[in-house]
Amino acid sequence: MKISSQAMNESTTILHSEETKKRTVKDYEHHFRRSRKLSYTMLVMLILSHFQGTIKSALKHFKLLTDSKVKLCQSAFSQARAKINDSVFRELFEMTASIGYESRRVFN
Repeated sequence: MKISSQAMNESTTILHSEETKKRTVKDYEHHFRRSRKLSYTMLVMLILSHFQGTIKSALKHFKLLTDSKVKLCQSAFSQARAKINDSVFRELFEMTASIGYESRRVFN
């Protein structure tokens, strides 16, 4: 399996895991429990897309990428972002780093 495919599959597994959400959402019992315009997975993917510029332009670009009909405002994004902690990003980084390290060991 290609390294990028493996990283993508594992990232998807992590992001869709209810256990990950429980560990990384502040006050899990109250946030990201119902179906909303900006889901937990979409929020993390948006943050990971490494946008530059304004939040408004990033939301517009992300909407085009996801082919979504939902209109998201800057305030909703900022409020949702405040409800997650950074451990999900650390976990995703460590996973991709370990995949890269393992693939390097295989090729050397």
